[in-house]
Amino acid sequence: MEPNLVLTEFNTVGTGQLIIFVHGVGLNRFMWCPVVDELKQEFTCVTFDLLGHGQAPDIEGTVSIKKFTGRLLNLIEELQPIKPILVGFSLGAMVVKRFVIDNPNLVRGLVIAHSVFNRNNEQRKAIEKRLDNVQNNGLNGVIEPAIQRWFTGSFIDSRPPILERVRQTLLENNLSNYQKAYEVFVFGDRELVPLVDTIECPCFIITGENDVNSTPSMAHALSERISGSEVRILRGLAHGAPIEAPKKFAKLIREAMTQW
Repeated sequence: MEPNLVLTEFNTVGTGQLIIFVHGVGLNRFMWCPVVDELKQEFTCVTFDLLGHGQAPDIEGTVSIKKFTGRLLNLIEELQPIKPILVGFSLGAMVVKRFVIDNPNLVRGLVIAHSVFNRNNEQRKAIEKRLDNVQNNGLNGVIEPAIQRWFTGSFIDSRPPILERVRQTLLENNLSNYQKAYEVFVFGDRELVPLVDTIECPCFIITGENDVNSTPSMAHALSERISGSEVRILRGLAHGAPIEAPKKFAKLIREAMTQW
């Protein structure tokens, strides 16, 4: 288990059913602020930094998805006996899937957002190429392509301050931490594919219509493997939907809550 969380590494706001949000690679807990602002009047919203991100400690030694789930377990143990809803985005979606597979009785439900699932050979080669680019050239060469993948053209044109904060967050990453986290993002999917059908808690699977890497077809394929799960597609949006369209994203979380 990883060292206990300290106060600076997580935030709690609101009242009601507990929701814990898990961010994506290279980001931090503050990516969730717009979504939390939409939900904090109805739910207790907890955000925290994954290992190697934000204010959390560095990633030591070899990397694995379980390296990240240990800190989530620390947090949930602090909040027991309340069972949370977990909302995981991108790398965070891998983390919450792995967590529930290993700890099926600690969670009330899952929102799996913008998650890869069972990449084909072409998709694997593309993501491994991006990892090579980071290892060879650092972060500068991957940030602008990420912005183009994550957000719609109209959002890029109209909201430069938000995009600048995203860029700055990515640039502030320790390169070693980022590389290790990205390795988990690249290779972790293979670990999870044969295990996801053991997930039994209620589950919403969300992605953007134009998410080119966590595609709608992946969302539906994952749903076929998780009994009773439901898919919601955010029309016209891409990978960065929680940042670009927090009202729409929060609306789907509310919809899940009404069913659970």
